[in-house]
Amino acid sequence: MKKHAFMLLLLLTACGVWGQNSPTKPIISLRATVDHLRLRAKPDKSAAVIAELPEHSQLLYLGETGGAFEDVTLRGEPHQARWYKVSPTGASAQIGWVYGGAVAVSSVYLPEGVSPASVQEDFLKISPLSKNDFEKGALIAQNDLLRDSIEHQVNDTTIVLNFDNGSQRIIQDTIRPEFDGENTVTYKYLGQFVGIGQYVVELWGYEWNVIFFLDRRDGTTLGSLGYPYGLPALSPDQKWVALAYADPYETEGGIQFLLADKMRLYQAFNLQQTDRAGRGYWSAATGEFCFAWEPLFDNVGDPSRIQYFHLQIVER
Repeated sequence: MKKHAFMLLLLLTACGVWGQNSPTKPIISLRATVDHLRLRAKPDKSAAVIAELPEHSQLLYLGETGGAFEDVTLRGEPHQARWYKVSPTGASAQIGWVYGGAVAVSSVYLPEGVSPASVQEDFLKISPLSKNDFEKGALIAQNDLLRDSIEHQVNDTTIVLNFDNGSQRIIQDTIRPEFDGENTVTYKYLGQFVGIGQYVVELWGYEWNVIFFLDRRDGTTLGSLGYPYGLPALSPDQKWVALAYADPYETEGGIQFLLADKMRLYQAFNLQQTDRAGRGYWSAATGEFCFAWEPLFDNVGDPSRIQYFHLQIVER
C-alpha cells in the first residue's frame, strides 16, 4: 500500500494536479475498455486522431466533457455517450478527447477535505445519506456470501478447493524465514459467491492481509488492494463486488469495486482517500452501494466524524 500511495503521488505531480496548493476536486482516472482507443483532437468522431491507445490504458480525466451524446457501436454493442478530455498517463502523455462509451472509471482519489458527494460525474454519482437510513439498511442487507466453510476448510492450516475443470488447489499455511519467522502466512476460507462462481479466501501475514477471489471454473485468482474492512459484498444484480480496505498502518483507505462479467471477476475501480476508509453494503431496495466514510488512525471511533453516502454506478 505504501508503494501504491507513492506511485499515486508521482502520477499527480507529473500531471500537474498536485502543486503548492492541494487540489479541491476529486482526481478521476479512466481506463480504456477497447483496443486501439482513439485519442482525438476534438470531441467529435470525425476529428483528427492524435494517438491510438491499447486496451486498459490509464487516462487522467481532466474534468471536461464535450459535445452532445453520440450513438456509437463498439464491439458490436451500441453506446450513447459524450466525449471526455483526458491525458494518457505515460511518458509521452498528450491531451485529447476520448469517446465515453470506450472508457470506464478506474479510480477516484479524494484529496484531503474533499467530500465523496463532490463526485457527480457521468461514471459515478455519490450523494449524502443520513445515519439513520444507513443503519436501517444495514440491518436488512445481505451480501450473498455462502458460508460453506466446513466443506473446504479441511483444518486450521489447510484449504482444499475443487474447480469445475477437474483441477484442485491445496492451500496451506506457511512460514517465511526471511522475515525472522514473524511472517507466518495463514489462510482462511470465507465462503463463495455462487451466482458469479467465486471462492473467497483470506490471506493473513505479518501486519497485513488480503482477500483472494478464485474462479470456481479454473482457479483464476484476483486479489484485493489491501487490509480488508469486513467481508466483500455482492450487488443485488450480481454484477459488482465491493470491498472496503485500508493499509495496515491506517493512513489511507477506500472501497474497491470489482466487476463480475460472464462468470469472471475484474478489477473495476476504487474510491480512495488518505486517513479515511469506507464500510458499507448494497441496498436491496435501490441496488446502490451505501457506505460510511470514517476516519482512520487518530480519529478511529469518533462518531462525529463519520459521514454517510450512497454511490450509484452509472452504466451507459
